[in-house]
Amino acid sequence: MEFLAVQCHAYCRLGAVSVKLNFMTKFIKKRWYLVLIVLAIIIFVFVQNRKASSSQDQRDTYRIKKETLEETLSLSGEIDADERVTPELEKEILEITSVSSLRRQGSSLVAYAVPRQNTILGKVMKHGDWYPDYQKRLFLKSKLKKWSGDFFEEPKFDGKMGHLKNDLIHKKHETISEMVDKTNFYSEYVAKLMFEANHPPMNIPRFITAIWREFYFRMIRSMAWRDGSIGIIMAMYQVYSRFISYAKLWELQNIETSNIPGHSGAPAHRLGGKR
Repeated sequence: MEFLAVQCHAYCRLGAVSVKLNFMTKFIKKRWYLVLIVLAIIIFVFVQNRKASSSQDQRDTYRIKKETLEETLSLSGEIDADERVTPELEKEILEITSVSSLRRQGSSLVAYAVPRQNTILGKVMKHGDWYPDYQKRLFLKSKLKKWSGDFFEEPKFDGKMGHLKNDLIHKKHETISEMVDKTNFYSEYVAKLMFEANHPPMNIPRFITAIWREFYFRMIRSMAWRDGSIGIIMAMYQVYSRFISYAKLWELQNIETSNIPGHSGAPAHRLGGKR
């Protein structure tokens, strides 16, 4: 009897379900436009939720980007007048500062070096150690330890550094005469730094080895000749620049500057107690 009661109860439930299904089928056939309206409302709500979620992501991206740029050395604020950020580089920077990228990287990378493409005397340089010429231009200020370097400073920071793929364009508009003037200025400072660092006295072997090292690095190892005549000119110019710096170091170490117009005093190795 109990089995028959359970069976009857099950049949009754199935019958009720069947009645409901029949009712829904008839309702849909008669009121199909209402069903379409309900579906349209559901789709509309779903789309609006997606848009709201997307807007929130965009706001988060803007907030993160704003906070990142506040915490990060702005690339546009540190480039020189003869440098240009390409659209590809701008896009790459925005991508690495996006929400998803920051979450993916976590705190592993705190700085990026930017490859710089140098154009000298109208020639895009690819050899001679002129490319990729990485520049440390993008990093978290909160991770900055200090700036090092007496003339050309660069940042020192806690953490790992990544490398961007797209180039920072650098077009040098200098003539050779202007380069010589700049070298004359820089070489005095370089010579002074070497002198204050107690560089060994310059002699013929040291001049020869210094010139050879620069020539080997530019022309042979870095294959400056592959950039044509301008590549060779710039490689030899770097050799000249290195020679001038060491020649001025020799001058500081040996010459009585009191007998030179525009200078006064004893030989440099007697000044400041450095030697």
